[in-house]
Amino acid sequence: MLLEQTEKHQITWRWVKGHAGDDLNERGIKTVRGNNFTKNSLQNILRNEKYKGVYTFGDLRKEDGIPRLVSDELFEEVQLVIGRNNHRNRPAKEEYLLTGKLYCGHCGRIMMGTSGTSHTGSIYRYYICKDPDRKCDKKNVPKDFIEKLVVDICRKSLSTEIIEAVVAAVIENNKRDMESPEIIRLKSEIKDIEKRIDKLITEIEDGLSSKRLTDRLAQREAELEVLKKSLKKEKIQRSKNKPHSMPMTEKDIDKKLTEHFSQNPILTRRDFESLCMQVKSTACRILRKLVEAGKLKNISTPRNPVYVPDNGHYTSVAGE
Repeated sequence: MLLEQTEKHQITWRWVKGHAGDDLNERGIKTVRGNNFTKNSLQNILRNEKYKGVYTFGDLRKEDGIPRLVSDELFEEVQLVIGRNNHRNRPAKEEYLLTGKLYCGHCGRIMMGTSGTSHTGSIYRYYICKDPDRKCDKKNVPKDFIEKLVVDICRKSLSTEIIEAVVAAVIENNKRDMESPEIIRLKSEIKDIEKRIDKLITEIEDGLSSKRLTDRLAQREAELEVLKKSLKKEKIQRSKNKPHSMPMTEKDIDKKLTEHFSQNPILTRRDFESLCMQVKSTACRILRKLVEAGKLKNISTPRNPVYVPDNGHYTSVAGE
């Protein structure tokens, strides 16, 4: 889609304020693929040198190779504004120990590390709730405070034996959760085809549309559809080969866990699956209920849980 210079100028500044996409969508203007405009799709257009007359093909780059739509001054001004907008409120590069592990106690969303600079130039680092709508009332948590608190608790709670067991359990979980080579191959090919399709769409959006490009786009989209169907079929076949859960009563599970904890300090999901002969989904559901009932406690992360007995449960009684 080609825009007049004045209209492009207006859209550029409105994009910086976050309104251009809404404006185009309200007017019924769609992308080549028939989708609504987003900040990313608009940014791809505004960064394209073809608008200032630069023709590119492979390694070839020729200035004034095609008719220009905007002046160099306007194009460079747009790049400066986009650059400032992209760097604003960007998460800090400082290492945050609790990345992916800290969750908001108000809304349950993950918290992310970020930083800010005061008027005196001092840098403050903290964790914020990753609420896209900014409706959560959770206050920012200072980075140093929460990280020191967590580290101190971990040092007091974890013995050398438990740490070694946790490491071994996580390694084993990662090995068993690996996808099949065929699924990995199909996902890689799908990603490659999607990149090729995006490149073709960009060329068409830039006004280089031709029958050859549209035919190639149709061919790539057909290839993508075939790959996605193959991936879906492979996942279904893989799921059929998985074992089914063994019916067990609550009393049976309690007995198994008591026996397990008499020999082991911790329990992983994989341990529970093997111990009680349950598939992953059923094991997760049962373990969640045991935590809610106060029988088990997760001492690791929600993504890689490691359980220990809670409130005196699963302790062997002498003479039994």
